[in-house]
Amino acid sequence: MSQQRDPSTTKPLSAAQQAFGLLLEQQQRECRSGNALVGADAEAFLDALVERVEAHHARVSRKLSK
Repeated sequence: MSQQRDPSTTKPLSAAQQAFGLLLEQQQRECRSGNALVGADAEAFLDALVERVEAHHARVSRKLSK
């Protein structure tokens, strides 16, 4: 399985970057089919997603600093 790469560098995409990409693709598909989150629902979803990613990043950073 080939690893996705950041088009602006030669670095592989992180798992978080890949997950965000998949979420964006899903949202685009849902938008085309008329099922996209809109307004406050979309904002709440994105806020919750950012909080989860930040919490995960903090846990990983703590583990790596040990």
